[in-house]
Amino acid sequence: MQSVLSIRRTPWGKDGFVIVVALLGAGLAASLFYSPIPIAILVGVPALIYFLSRPYELLLVMVFLIPFNFVIPMGPVPVAAELLKVFAWIPFLIDLSGRRTPFVTSAYNKWFLLWFAILLVSVIRSSDPLFTIKESVRLASNIGLCYLVINLVDSREKVFQLFRVLSISTFFVA
Repeated sequence: MQSVLSIRRTPWGKDGFVIVVALLGAGLAASLFYSPIPIAILVGVPALIYFLSRPYELLLVMVFLIPFNFVIPMGPVPVAAELLKVFAWIPFLIDLSGRRTPFVTSAYNKWFLLWFAILLVSVIRSSDPLFTIKESVRLASNIGLCYLVINLVDSREKVFQLFRVLSISTFFVA
């Protein structure tokens, strides 16, 4: 008798909550035929909440995604998975403002700046700007990961952890 009462006191026992969850699930299932946006929201919002205070763990996820070469079409624009690496900067900048350490840059900043100038010229001169923008975002996001690594990795163990994650994801792709 006690176990029956404890089940009825859970939120799932309330009819209104069950109906709302069922309607949301049905709406999500119906919208899957039309766009990938509900999946992105369903996965993206909890991931944003989790990674907002954990920039190093988000860096590990971004390093895991490096070998994967998939493109998600958003209307006429092909969006590369590397665009997710741009969002890795949000938790990092929040974390950087919380700790009182300066942003560490590279001795090769002028050469990275030259690469960005070359990318800009290639976008302007391209005959297929959508493809060029997609590939430019890929290169720029990987350069941005270099800056995230030198700011978030502070021990040899973290460097080895990054290499392990990259090796495992490369093994999955191969």
